[in-house]
Amino acid sequence: MDYGFSYLNLNNIMLKIFSGNIAAINAYRKCGFKEIGRRTRCCFVENKLYDEIFMEILKDACLLIPEISKGTGRNDVID
Repeated sequence: MDYGFSYLNLNNIMLKIFSGNIAAINAYRKCGFKEIGRRTRCCFVENKLYDEIFMEILKDACLLIPEISKGTGRNDVID
C-alpha cells in the first residue's frame, strides 16, 4: 500500500475477491480495507456459487490509522 499511496500518489486502492476466500478477506480487513460492494452468487468455483466482494482503502484512512497498516489488532475478522 505504501508504494501505491506514496510513489504512485493514488487516492484509493481497490480489490475484488471471492467470498469463499475467508483468510484473504480477514487479511485485507486487518490492513484496513472496507467492503464497498458485492455481486451475489456470480462466481461458480468447484460446484459452488460465491459472491464477488469489492473492497477498498482510502489514502486518508490508511494514514490516520497507523496500527492497521502495521497489521496489529483485529478489524471485523470473520471466523
